[in-house]
Amino acid sequence: MTLNVNAEPPIQADDTQPRRPIPMPEEERRGCANPLLLLVVALMLIGIFVSMVALAAYAGYRDGGIIRRTQNAVALFGTLDGQATLAWQDLGTENYELADARCKYLIEIRPEYPGIRNCISTAQAAMSATPTFTPSAQPTETPIPTTAAATPTPSVITPDQLLARADAQINQGDNEAARKTLEALRGLDITFHRQEIEDKLVNVYLTLAQKYEYEGRLGELVNVVSYAEQIRDLSSDPNTQKWPVTKDAANLYISAKGYAASQNFAQAVTVYRLMLTRGYYNFLDTKKLACDTFTAAGDTASYQQFCAS
Repeated sequence: MTLNVNAEPPIQADDTQPRRPIPMPEEERRGCANPLLLLVVALMLIGIFVSMVALAAYAGYRDGGIIRRTQNAVALFGTLDGQATLAWQDLGTENYELADARCKYLIEIRPEYPGIRNCISTAQAAMSATPTFTPSAQPTETPIPTTAAATPTPSVITPDQLLARADAQINQGDNEAARKTLEALRGLDITFHRQEIEDKLVNVYLTLAQKYEYEGRLGELVNVVSYAEQIRDLSSDPNTQKWPVTKDAANLYISAKGYAASQNFAQAVTVYRLMLTRGYYNFLDTKKLACDTFTAAGDTASYQQFCAS
Protein backbone atom coordinates (compact mmCIF):
# COMPACT_ATOMS: atom_id res chain seq x y z
CA MET A 1 0.00 0.00 0.00
CA THR A 2 1.39 3.38 -1.02
CA LEU A 3 1.25 6.17 1.55
CA ASN A 4 0.19 9.59 0.22
CA VAL A 5 1.91 12.12 2.42
CA ASN A 6 -0.15 14.99 0.94
CA ALA A 7 -3.48 13.38 1.64
CA GLU A 8 -5.61 14.89 4.35
CA PRO A 9 -6.34 12.61 7.30
CA PRO A 10 -9.98 11.66 7.64
CA ILE A 11 -12.09 14.21 9.46
CA GLN A 12 -13.48 13.04 12.76
CA ALA A 13 -16.71 14.31 14.21
CA ASP A 14 -14.94 16.10 17.04
CA ASP A 15 -12.02 17.33 14.94
CA THR A 16 -11.62 21.16 15.18
CA GLN A 17 -8.16 21.48 13.72
CA PRO A 18 -7.74 23.80 10.67
CA ARG A 19 -7.28 22.09 7.38
CA ARG A 20 -5.28 23.14 4.33
CA PRO A 21 -7.63 24.20 1.45
CA ILE A 22 -7.95 21.76 -1.37
CA PRO A 23 -6.86 23.41 -4.68
CA MET A 24 -9.53 23.60 -7.43
CA PRO A 25 -8.91 22.32 -10.95
CA GLU A 26 -7.45 25.00 -13.27
CA GLU A 27 -10.52 25.22 -15.57
CA GLU A 28 -12.78 25.79 -12.54
CA ARG A 29 -10.38 28.15 -10.73
CA ARG A 30 -10.26 30.60 -13.71
CA GLY A 31 -14.06 31.30 -13.43
CA CYS A 32 -14.93 34.77 -14.78
CA ALA A 33 -11.54 35.09 -16.38
CA ASN A 34 -12.68 32.73 -19.09
CA PRO A 35 -11.73 34.43 -22.45
CA LEU A 36 -14.87 33.28 -24.21
CA LEU A 37 -17.11 34.73 -21.49
CA LEU A 38 -15.22 38.06 -21.56
CA LEU A 39 -15.54 38.22 -25.35
CA VAL A 40 -19.30 37.63 -25.19
CA VAL A 41 -19.76 40.37 -22.54
CA ALA A 42 -17.60 42.82 -24.53
CA LEU A 43 -19.59 42.18 -27.70
CA MET A 44 -22.86 42.75 -25.83
CA LEU A 45 -21.62 46.08 -24.45
CA ILE A 46 -20.41 47.19 -27.87
CA GLY A 47 -23.76 46.21 -29.39
CA ILE A 48 -25.67 48.20 -26.77
CA PHE A 49 -23.46 51.26 -27.35
CA VAL A 50 -23.81 51.08 -31.13
CA SER A 51 -27.59 50.70 -30.81
CA MET A 52 -27.83 53.76 -28.55
CA VAL A 53 -25.74 55.85 -30.96
CA ALA A 54 -27.83 54.69 -33.92
CA LEU A 55 -31.10 55.50 -32.13
CA ALA A 56 -29.83 58.95 -31.16
CA ALA A 57 -28.70 59.63 -34.73
CA TYR A 58 -32.05 58.49 -36.13
CA ALA A 59 -33.95 60.67 -33.65
CA GLY A 60 -31.81 63.67 -34.57
CA TYR A 61 -32.27 63.03 -38.29
CA ARG A 62 -36.03 62.59 -37.85
CA ASP A 63 -36.40 65.77 -35.81
CA GLY A 64 -34.16 67.69 -38.20
CA GLY A 65 -36.24 66.47 -41.13
CA ILE A 66 -39.45 67.59 -39.45
CA ILE A 67 -37.95 71.01 -38.76
CA ARG A 68 -36.69 71.35 -42.34
CA ARG A 69 -40.03 70.32 -43.80
CA THR A 70 -41.83 72.76 -41.50
CA GLN A 71 -39.48 75.58 -42.49
CA ASN A 72 -39.91 74.76 -46.17
CA ALA A 73 -43.69 74.73 -45.81
CA VAL A 74 -43.66 78.09 -44.04
CA ALA A 75 -41.34 79.52 -46.69
CA LEU A 76 -43.52 78.12 -49.47
CA PHE A 77 -46.89 79.37 -48.27
CA GLY A 78 -45.33 82.61 -47.10
CA THR A 79 -44.17 83.33 -50.63
CA LEU A 80 -47.31 82.34 -52.57
CA ASP A 81 -49.22 85.54 -51.90
CA GLY A 82 -46.09 87.58 -52.47
CA GLN A 83 -45.49 85.85 -55.79
CA ALA A 84 -49.08 86.48 -56.85
CA THR A 85 -48.74 90.18 -56.02
CA LEU A 86 -45.50 90.40 -57.97
CA ALA A 87 -47.06 88.54 -60.90
CA TRP A 88 -49.81 91.13 -61.24
CA GLN A 89 -47.24 93.89 -60.92
CA ASP A 90 -45.24 92.23 -63.70
CA LEU A 91 -48.32 92.24 -65.91
CA GLY A 92 -48.74 95.94 -65.20
CA THR A 93 -45.09 96.67 -66.03
CA GLU A 94 -45.17 94.47 -69.15
CA ASN A 95 -42.75 91.89 -67.74
CA TYR A 96 -44.95 89.23 -69.28
CA GLU A 97 -42.44 86.38 -69.33
CA LEU A 98 -41.68 86.77 -65.65
CA ALA A 99 -45.40 87.09 -64.83
CA ASP A 100 -46.06 83.89 -66.79
CA ALA A 101 -43.30 82.07 -64.88
CA ARG A 102 -44.66 83.23 -61.53
CA CYS A 103 -48.22 82.21 -62.35
CA LYS A 104 -47.18 78.80 -63.68
CA TYR A 105 -45.28 78.22 -60.47
CA LEU A 106 -48.34 79.19 -58.42
CA ILE A 107 -50.71 76.97 -60.39
CA GLU A 108 -48.31 74.07 -59.98
CA ILE A 109 -48.33 74.48 -56.20
CA ARG A 110 -51.96 75.58 -55.76
CA PRO A 111 -54.10 75.03 -58.87
CA GLU A 112 -57.09 76.63 -57.14
CA TYR A 113 -55.27 79.90 -56.38
CA PRO A 114 -57.71 82.77 -57.18
CA GLY A 115 -57.23 84.39 -60.59
CA ILE A 116 -54.15 82.37 -61.47
CA ARG A 117 -55.47 81.00 -64.77
CA ASN A 118 -56.46 84.48 -65.87
CA CYS A 119 -52.94 85.62 -65.04
CA ILE A 120 -51.42 82.94 -67.28
CA SER A 121 -53.74 83.59 -70.19
CA THR A 122 -53.12 87.35 -69.96
CA ALA A 123 -49.35 86.90 -69.86
CA GLN A 124 -49.29 84.43 -72.74
CA ALA A 125 -51.55 86.59 -74.87
CA ALA A 126 -49.26 89.55 -74.28
CA MET A 127 -46.12 87.50 -75.00
CA SER A 128 -47.46 86.51 -78.39
CA ALA A 129 -47.16 90.19 -79.30
CA THR A 130 -44.22 91.09 -77.03
CA PRO A 131 -42.09 87.97 -76.57
CA THR A 132 -39.23 89.50 -74.56
CA PHE A 133 -38.75 91.29 -71.30
CA THR A 134 -38.89 95.04 -71.29
CA PRO A 135 -35.52 96.51 -70.26
CA SER A 136 -36.91 98.15 -67.15
CA ALA A 137 -40.12 98.46 -65.23
CA GLN A 138 -42.60 101.11 -66.27
CA PRO A 139 -44.48 103.36 -63.84
CA THR A 140 -47.88 101.74 -64.11
CA GLU A 141 -48.21 99.92 -60.83
CA THR A 142 -50.42 100.30 -57.80
CA PRO A 143 -52.01 103.76 -57.59
CA ILE A 144 -50.47 106.16 -55.10
CA PRO A 145 -52.33 105.74 -51.82
CA THR A 146 -54.26 108.72 -50.58
CA THR A 147 -55.92 109.36 -47.29
CA ALA A 148 -59.59 110.24 -47.62
CA ALA A 149 -60.50 113.62 -46.20
CA ALA A 150 -63.72 115.54 -45.82
CA THR A 151 -64.43 118.82 -47.57
CA PRO A 152 -62.61 121.58 -45.65
CA THR A 153 -64.76 123.29 -43.04
CA PRO A 154 -63.78 125.66 -40.26
CA SER A 155 -63.31 122.64 -37.93
CA VAL A 156 -61.25 120.56 -40.41
CA ILE A 157 -57.51 120.93 -40.94
CA THR A 158 -56.68 123.01 -44.01
CA PRO A 159 -54.20 122.27 -46.82
CA ASP A 160 -51.91 125.01 -45.49
CA GLN A 161 -51.85 123.37 -42.09
CA LEU A 162 -51.09 119.96 -43.63
CA LEU A 163 -48.27 121.46 -45.68
CA ALA A 164 -46.80 123.12 -42.59
CA ARG A 165 -47.03 119.84 -40.72
CA ALA A 166 -45.32 117.95 -43.57
CA ASP A 167 -42.50 120.51 -43.70
CA ALA A 168 -41.95 120.14 -39.96
CA GLN A 169 -41.86 116.35 -40.25
CA ILE A 170 -39.36 116.51 -43.12
CA ASN A 171 -37.13 118.87 -41.13
CA GLN A 172 -37.26 116.44 -38.20
CA GLY A 173 -36.28 113.54 -40.48
CA ASP A 174 -39.59 111.75 -39.92
CA ASN A 175 -40.15 110.80 -43.54
CA GLU A 176 -42.67 108.06 -42.75
CA ALA A 177 -44.96 110.64 -41.13
CA ALA A 178 -44.24 113.21 -43.85
CA ARG A 179 -45.26 110.68 -46.48
CA LYS A 180 -48.64 110.12 -44.82
CA THR A 181 -49.22 113.85 -44.42
CA LEU A 182 -48.36 114.65 -48.04
CA GLU A 183 -50.52 111.78 -49.31
CA ALA A 184 -53.39 113.09 -47.18
CA LEU A 185 -52.83 116.56 -48.62
CA ARG A 186 -53.03 115.21 -52.19
CA GLY A 187 -56.22 113.39 -51.27
CA LEU A 188 -57.68 116.58 -49.83
CA ASP A 189 -56.84 118.83 -52.78
CA ILE A 190 -54.60 117.56 -55.55
CA THR A 191 -54.41 121.01 -57.14
CA PHE A 192 -53.08 122.73 -54.01
CA HIS A 193 -49.47 123.81 -54.71
CA ARG A 194 -49.32 120.77 -56.95
CA GLN A 195 -45.75 121.13 -58.21
CA GLU A 196 -44.37 121.83 -54.75
CA ILE A 197 -46.27 118.98 -53.13
CA GLU A 198 -45.25 116.50 -55.83
CA ASP A 199 -41.60 117.52 -55.53
CA LYS A 200 -41.70 117.01 -51.79
CA LEU A 201 -43.53 113.70 -52.08
CA VAL A 202 -41.11 112.30 -54.67
CA ASN A 203 -38.16 113.33 -52.49
CA VAL A 204 -39.76 111.66 -49.47
CA TYR A 205 -40.46 108.47 -51.45
CA LEU A 206 -36.86 108.24 -52.67
CA THR A 207 -35.43 109.05 -49.24
CA LEU A 208 -37.48 106.19 -47.87
CA ALA A 209 -36.34 103.98 -50.76
CA GLN A 210 -32.73 104.62 -49.78
CA LYS A 211 -33.55 103.76 -46.16
CA TYR A 212 -35.38 100.58 -47.16
CA GLU A 213 -32.51 99.50 -49.42
CA TYR A 214 -30.04 99.87 -46.55
CA GLU A 215 -32.33 97.92 -44.20
CA GLY A 216 -33.08 95.20 -46.77
CA ARG A 217 -36.81 96.02 -46.87
CA LEU A 218 -37.01 95.38 -50.58
CA GLY A 219 -40.77 94.98 -50.90
CA GLU A 220 -41.31 98.44 -49.41
CA LEU A 221 -38.57 99.83 -51.64
CA VAL A 222 -40.40 98.54 -54.71
CA ASN A 223 -43.63 100.16 -53.52
CA VAL A 224 -42.30 103.66 -52.80
CA VAL A 225 -40.29 103.82 -56.02
CA SER A 226 -43.42 102.76 -57.92
CA TYR A 227 -45.39 105.58 -56.27
CA ALA A 228 -42.69 108.09 -57.20
CA GLU A 229 -42.71 106.86 -60.80
CA GLN A 230 -46.41 107.58 -61.05
CA ILE A 231 -45.70 111.22 -60.29
CA ARG A 232 -42.79 111.65 -62.69
CA ASP A 233 -40.35 109.81 -64.90
CA LEU A 234 -37.35 109.01 -62.72
CA SER A 235 -35.22 107.53 -65.49
CA SER A 236 -34.83 110.86 -67.32
CA ASP A 237 -33.25 112.65 -64.34
CA PRO A 238 -29.58 111.82 -63.60
CA ASN A 239 -30.27 112.33 -59.89
CA THR A 240 -33.05 109.73 -59.80
CA GLN A 241 -32.37 107.41 -62.73
CA LYS A 242 -30.83 104.73 -60.50
CA TRP A 243 -34.15 104.02 -58.80
CA PRO A 244 -36.06 102.29 -61.63
CA VAL A 245 -33.05 99.99 -62.04
CA THR A 246 -32.82 99.39 -58.30
CA LYS A 247 -36.53 98.63 -58.15
CA ASP A 248 -36.22 96.14 -61.00
CA ALA A 249 -33.27 94.42 -59.29
CA ALA A 250 -35.13 94.29 -55.96
CA ASN A 251 -38.23 92.86 -57.59
CA LEU A 252 -36.24 90.09 -59.26
CA TYR A 253 -34.19 89.45 -56.12
CA ILE A 254 -37.35 88.90 -54.07
CA SER A 255 -38.66 86.47 -56.67
CA ALA A 256 -35.44 84.49 -57.00
CA LYS A 257 -35.04 84.11 -53.23
CA GLY A 258 -38.68 83.04 -52.92
CA TYR A 259 -38.28 80.34 -55.56
CA ALA A 260 -35.03 79.09 -53.99
CA ALA A 261 -36.55 79.06 -50.49
CA SER A 262 -39.36 76.80 -51.72
CA GLN A 263 -36.76 74.66 -53.56
CA ASN A 264 -38.15 75.51 -56.98
CA PHE A 265 -34.63 75.72 -58.37
CA ALA A 266 -35.68 75.73 -62.02
CA GLN A 267 -37.58 79.01 -61.63
CA ALA A 268 -34.88 80.41 -59.33
CA VAL A 269 -32.25 79.72 -62.00
CA THR A 270 -34.38 81.50 -64.61
CA VAL A 271 -34.69 84.65 -62.50
CA TYR A 272 -31.07 84.67 -61.36
CA ARG A 273 -29.91 84.30 -64.96
CA LEU A 274 -32.08 87.28 -65.87
CA MET A 275 -30.57 89.33 -63.03
CA LEU A 276 -27.01 88.51 -64.04
CA THR A 277 -27.77 89.14 -67.70
CA ARG A 278 -29.03 92.60 -66.72
CA GLY A 279 -25.81 93.21 -64.83
CA TYR A 280 -27.15 92.99 -61.26
CA TYR A 281 -24.09 91.08 -60.02
CA ASN A 282 -23.47 93.46 -57.14
CA PHE A 283 -27.04 93.93 -55.95
CA LEU A 284 -26.74 92.72 -52.35
CA ASP A 285 -25.50 89.09 -52.49
CA THR A 286 -27.04 88.26 -55.86
CA LYS A 287 -23.98 86.63 -57.41
CA LYS A 288 -23.33 84.36 -54.42
CA LEU A 289 -26.97 83.29 -54.19
CA ALA A 290 -27.14 82.76 -57.94
CA CYS A 291 -24.03 80.58 -57.96
CA ASP A 292 -25.31 78.56 -54.99
CA THR A 293 -28.61 78.06 -56.81
CA PHE A 294 -26.90 76.97 -60.03
CA THR A 295 -24.96 74.40 -57.99
CA ALA A 296 -28.09 73.16 -56.19
CA ALA A 297 -29.92 72.86 -59.51
CA GLY A 298 -27.00 71.07 -61.18
CA ASP A 299 -26.89 73.77 -63.87
CA THR A 300 -23.20 73.59 -64.76
CA ALA A 301 -23.67 75.68 -67.90
CA SER A 302 -25.01 78.66 -65.95
CA TYR A 303 -22.35 78.21 -63.31
CA GLN A 304 -19.58 78.21 -65.90
CA GLN A 305 -21.10 81.24 -67.64
CA PHE A 306 -21.60 83.46 -64.60
CA CYS A 307 -19.57 82.05 -61.70
CA ALA A 308 -16.40 80.43 -63.02
CA SER A 309 -14.50 83.68 -63.49
